[in-house]
Amino acid sequence: MIRKICQRNEDFYKKIGVDFLKGKEVIDVNASKKSVIFKDGSSIQFDSLLIASGAAPRKLNSSGAQLSNIFTLREPSDSVNIDNALKNAKHAVIVGSSFIGMEVAACLKKNKNIEKVTVVGMEKVPFERVFGNEVGKIFQDWFTENGVEFKLGTGVKEFQGKNKVEKVVLENGEVLNADVVVVGAGVIPRTSFLKNSLPLRRDGGVSADEYLRVADGVYAAGDIVYYPYRGDDIRVEHWAVAQQQGRIAAHNMLGLRVPYLTLPFFWSNAFGSGFKYVGHATSFDDVIIDGDTKKKQFLAYYVKNGEVKAILGMGKNLVPSMELLRLKKLPPIDELKSGKADLESILKSIH
Repeated sequence: MIRKICQRNEDFYKKIGVDFLKGKEVIDVNASKKSVIFKDGSSIQFDSLLIASGAAPRKLNSSGAQLSNIFTLREPSDSVNIDNALKNAKHAVIVGSSFIGMEVAACLKKNKNIEKVTVVGMEKVPFERVFGNEVGKIFQDWFTENGVEFKLGTGVKEFQGKNKVEKVVLENGEVLNADVVVVGAGVIPRTSFLKNSLPLRRDGGVSADEYLRVADGVYAAGDIVYYPYRGDDIRVEHWAVAQQQGRIAAHNMLGLRVPYLTLPFFWSNAFGSGFKYVGHATSFDDVIIDGDTKKKQFLAYYVKNGEVKAILGMGKNLVPSMELLRLKKLPPIDELKSGKADLESILKSIH
């Protein structure tokens, strides 16, 4: 069953004095002349501009990728199309072992029509790049216990079928039956319309300062924007971050000077449980596990150059460590490794 997503209609925007330009496609932004150019040849001037164009799901170039019943998941209509395809499906293949792929796999396991759900991933374990081997293996075991199968360390060579997908041929030579395929292979920033006006990063992202400003009077928020975070330059693909950035950008567009300092935060749920993640670790050289991984009650601290960059919590209260990370008051690494750090007491002593 697909839930409808309720969005504000045009009447809402009229009541608050916002002009809603429907059906207008932006093809360029002239930052120096402060104008936005539309596909129909018209343009609009601005004093301040927010670019929040989001990202598009990455599609596979494998042979047969044009067959029907091969989906990406980004828009509400994608959910409806996947749901319709599942009505006559028994075998589902998920390409991608990170957030979208794993969440879709957990969801499809609840569908009574589906006999087999298989996740295909290039990583050795799910979430390996984000969470590391040890934590990734915990998630793999968790999903395996709930009936999800994995084909890891390999990719898709080709899709086979007459009109709709029937088989997925892997690079390691294995062949999987597939009535439905969902590709969760990451996203690409939707910024091609900016290529003549703003410098783009290698992946298509745009660089902003701590005020989310990319040029004079021009701001960015969401999946497209790189911003400074504790000595790193990061881009975070999560709706909660986009929502927070939109608020901060709005303040700055109104002439205030409010830096974006909020810790990145996201969560995911599956099979009646879930995890939360705060901070951001583009890379790490150590992972400190505090708790019982078998019972899925632990905190994982991601350390780079002796500093905790991010924390993952599963079945254990994340709030004290999250607040101490925000305040930069976490105990020394050795104390965290010992498992004897009383984070709640440390937090109480601060407040």
